Amino acid sequence: MVKRASGCCCWFFSIPLVLGIVVFASLVTGKGPVMSLIERYVENSYEDPIMRAFDRRDIEGAKKLIASGHIPNRDGYWHKMLIAALPLENRELIGLIKENGGDPTQALQYVNTVEQGKELVRMGAKVDAGASYGDGSLLAYHVRSGDVNIVEWLLKETPNAKARAKDYTALVAMLKVRAHEGVSQPYIPNSQQIITVLKRYGAKE
Repeated sequence: MVKRASGCCCWFFSIPLVLGIVVFASLVTGKGPVMSLIERYVENSYEDPIMRAFDRRDIEGAKKLIASGHIPNRDGYWHKMLIAALPLENRELIGLIKENGGDPTQALQYVNTVEQGKELVRMGAKVDAGASYGDGSLLAYHVRSGDVNIVEWLLKETPNAKARAKDYTALVAMLKVRAHEGVSQPYIPNSQQIITVLKRYGAKE
């Protein structure tokens, strides 16, 4: 009886210990089920009624929410909303978003595909790969994201893009440092393909 009780005690204390180790390892490495749950919670916490209305293609509901004025006050929110509204193809809704601060040119920073960029251009966006966006240029933002197709499109659409060859050379230097996982700087995917594109516009290795 004593031995069985002792075994139960061992299990009682070992389970929390194992769970503690799993949680600690997940937080330290940034990987694992615990981090996945945390990331999902953070992602869900940024959801809002308008974006959910877009997902449901509830155009009238989205218009009412915009008119109510209860909108999250986050950096770039209206620009991102403009992109989210593109598939709905509703001029009145897009007009409302633009009236409240959604700017097609500023929204170029948040595009995930070339098609989104082209839609914004049709709305009046001016493509300038060297335009300043926060901590760098529009081009640098998409270079850091590893968006090869968008990088190439931005350069193609930018008037006299080859005049900024020195800037592209600086980006190539950054890419060569961050082209491999495990370096101190965050890893950039598709680095070699982006370097090839930048070299076509005058960048030097």
